[in-house]
Amino acid sequence: MTTTTIDPKVLLDQPFRSGEWSNDNADVTLREYFKRMLVQVFAEGEGFSGKRPFGDSGWQSQLEFDMVKAGLLPPDPQNNADFGEMFADVPSFEALIRECIKAL
Repeated sequence: MTTTTIDPKVLLDQPFRSGEWSNDNADVTLREYFKRMLVQVFAEGEGFSGKRPFGDSGWQSQLEFDMVKAGLLPPDPQNNADFGEMFADVPSFEALIRECIKAL
C-alpha cells in the first residue's frame, strides 16, 4: 500500500469504531482520536505515558487494527496477528499517520 492513495485530510474525518473507547459505543474520527490524545498529554503533563496514553499499552496496534477493520486501510495478508486480527503494512500505516498529523 502506498500512502499516496489515501488523502490524509479525508481520512481524518472518516468515522470508525475505536477499541480505545469501546465503552462509548460510538464511532470516532481520527481527528477526534488525536484531539483526545493531545488533551491527555496536556492534562497529564510530564506524567503522560506514551506507552499507555489511554490507560492501555498497544494503542498503536489497536488504532491500526481498528482502521483496517473499518476499511480505512487495506490489510496486509502477511501481517496477521493471533485471533485473526488483520493489520496494515506497518511502514505504510506509520507514514500515513504522520501525514494525517501534519494535516491537522
